[in-house]
Amino acid sequence: MSWDDVRDLRARGFEIGAHTMNHVDLGAVHGADAAREIVGSRQRIREEVGIHTPFFSYPFGRADQMTEENRGVVRQVGFETCLSAYGGVVRPGGDPFDLKRIAVSPWYMSPYQFGFEAMLTGD
Repeated sequence: MSWDDVRDLRARGFEIGAHTMNHVDLGAVHGADAAREIVGSRQRIREEVGIHTPFFSYPFGRADQMTEENRGVVRQVGFETCLSAYGGVVRPGGDPFDLKRIAVSPWYMSPYQFGFEAMLTGD
């Protein structure tokens, strides 16, 4: 995806979030390297798209691919949320820096099936 594509999505009303500079595994990258990836992605979005994003989604997105240390960096630098890519539902009072997601895809035959799957993946 090019930066023109990202700007076009933003113009169409899509929310844009940070995702690291080089799509690194934040379960394996730590310390200053992880901080550069996290902070740099937000700065690049500001430079390219002209927005300050409150959203961070970690690459790969499994539970073991984001450390508590790196989640703390996301929190410390001012993001408001940190999204995963593994299944589950967000419950009232849940940690905004450990948000789970359920993929929406054509695989679901109906909204009822999606709801059933969402119910099954709950904590």
